[in-house]
Amino acid sequence: RTREKTPKIIHVFRNSRDVCVSFYHHWRVLEGFNGGFDLWSRIFLEGYGGCHFPYWKHVKSYYLSQYENIMFIKYEDMKKDIKSTINDVCGFLECKGYTDDEKALLEEHLSLKNFQQTATLNKQQLVQQCDELGYSNKDEGGVFVRKGIVGDWKNYFSDEMSEKFKENDEELSKCTGLFIESQI
Repeated sequence: RTREKTPKIIHVFRNSRDVCVSFYHHWRVLEGFNGGFDLWSRIFLEGYGGCHFPYWKHVKSYYLSQYENIMFIKYEDMKKDIKSTINDVCGFLECKGYTDDEKALLEEHLSLKNFQQTATLNKQQLVQQCDELGYSNKDEGGVFVRKGIVGDWKNYFSDEMSEKFKENDEELSKCTGLFIESQI
């Protein structure tokens, strides 16, 4: 590799507790995980759960790489103002000539409703195959794209486990300057 070409990378990160909840449902639907959320949160905290784990190390390694070709986007910011996020990404990717109408189409394409209704985005076929093979949990409803909201972790976490995650978030913030919104 000569590194003559440098791809642009967009790294979206979010509150670790919401990530944990999201991966919990992912593993229940696609991997057949049968344990409860308390067990899953301990697995997540210990750094297990697939690629991109441990979560805090993953985010830190990208952030500290200091490559100019990486853009960081907080999921919470994207949810608050998708239009600004689209404009920021267009600037990062050096996209020129996009009209407001084209950006509006992109905003619609990126909506949760579209993700839920589009088979390739909601992994409908994969979920169906996992269900047929007995990997999926029926109580999850066979849905890959769920809520897409900020703060759903409050419906899952005990105060004790939340504090453990908050400690990791604060350590990441000290090392990187990235602020992960833990009170949302």
